[in-house]
Amino acid sequence: IGCKSCFLCTGLRNKEYCFENEQLTKEEYRERTQGIDLQSFKTYQECRARRREIEKKHTFKEFHGHNTENCAGDYLVHCKDTHASFDCENVDRAKFCYQVVTGAKNVYDIYQYGLNLQESLECTISGENSYHLLFTLGGNMSCSDLLYCWYMENSKNCFGCVNMTHASYCILNKQYTKEEYEQLVPRLIVHMQKTPLRSFGATEGQTPLRSPSGSFAGYEWGEFLPVEMSLFGYNKTTAQVYYPLTKKDVLKEKWTWDGEEPPLPAVEKIIDAAQLPDSIKDIPDDVLHWAIRCEVTGRPFKIQPQELAFYREQKLPIPRRHWFQRHLDRFALRNPRKFWKRECAKCGKEIRTTYAPDRPEIVYCEACYLAEVY
Repeated sequence: IGCKSCFLCTGLRNKEYCFENEQLTKEEYRERTQGIDLQSFKTYQECRARRREIEKKHTFKEFHGHNTENCAGDYLVHCKDTHASFDCENVDRAKFCYQVVTGAKNVYDIYQYGLNLQESLECTISGENSYHLLFTLGGNMSCSDLLYCWYMENSKNCFGCVNMTHASYCILNKQYTKEEYEQLVPRLIVHMQKTPLRSFGATEGQTPLRSPSGSFAGYEWGEFLPVEMSLFGYNKTTAQVYYPLTKKDVLKEKWTWDGEEPPLPAVEKIIDAAQLPDSIKDIPDDVLHWAIRCEVTGRPFKIQPQELAFYREQKLPIPRRHWFQRHLDRFALRNPRKFWKRECAKCGKEIRTTYAPDRPEIVYCEACYLAEVY
């Protein structure tokens, strides 16, 4: 934070001319860095590995984030009373939220977006000045009081509706009067509370008591739409990245597995990643007509003209891995969406963190970390 002209450093504050966390003069810094050729793929990889080794010797805060109050999660910024949540910013009074942003308040179990979303439960990609949305996907632009709806805008008081704009008092996309709506919806809810989801194996007529997890124990009411209704195969979603399952596991749950692969690129030839010149300076324009075989998965991928221009301008080596493998590699740099109990390495206080106890990082509680770095 607040650093400039630093190379292979981690955890510094307001520093300049540091190399591998060592303070140098301006002249010493230039001397140490001028011979490092990041245009070389080999050198670039060596630097990344060296930085990782340096990180292992550095202290880490129990969570990633700042300006939080009474929060428990990871990657939280300017949040208050937010728990078991990840990748959230400017959120107030929330739990079980992921990638929720500015203005969300009093929300529970929300996945993505959340701009000025309030008083809502079990929603996905919803927000933009909306409130009181339940079990809804894509409720945006001043929506309110939606139940089990998909992709609605400027709508309110709707149940089970899809892709409507400026709608109100609709059930399954059919218009009702206010009085009819208010009579029918409670009856529908009672029916859903008594109707088991097929995938749970419950029988009709069982009492819909909430399970320890908070759900209605396999009944239609009280949870977001079941996974088997997803438009995407489990293996093509973010869930597979954080909670990977085999094809056998997915099909056992009666979920969808997407086995379709994109066609091979139409190119002059496919070369192994190891055949590429080491330096970006030696990469010919002809690479745009080739496909490169990923060094990890073997899947071929192409370099796009704009991409090659960027690497040359920034003096960076071209990748040796398929774009999706690079995506997974970046995800692997983030902590998992799971909490462990461990002790602060400084004071011994018990902390709840996404750093597993067997990881090599030195993890401090927030108080000890701030005292260490400032």
